[in-house]
Amino acid sequence: MSEAIDALKKAQMLTNGHVYVTRGSEGCNWLEKAAYATNRVFTVEVVDTTGAGDVFHGALAFGLASGYAIEEAVRFASGVAALKCTRPGGRRVSLIVSKPDLSCHFLYNMSSRKLLEECS
Repeated sequence: MSEAIDALKKAQMLTNGHVYVTRGSEGCNWLEKAAYATNRVFTVEVVDTTGAGDVFHGALAFGLASGYAIEEAVRFASGVAALKCTRPGGRRVSLIVSKPDLSCHFLYNMSSRKLLEECS
């Protein structure tokens, strides 16, 4: 684990920004105020992981741009990526937009109350 922490610290120094490492079913790691952080993963019935990393990073960017704290943004992104994995193919995340009630219920069960309020 110290190798991962060292790599994150080096990447953060080189980029002067936030650095995240996604590890699939093992979650995401990042540095926050020089402290190593990790999120818990969500258990879903996986159908297809194609595009899950892209979906995660897009949702992470959305969360950060929307003003979520880093941990909330990572949690949100993890939930959206998990939802994507319950559908086949790389383009099925559009269900999040077309079925907002289902998506918000799912994300509420995996994220903070703040995210549910924003879905209402």
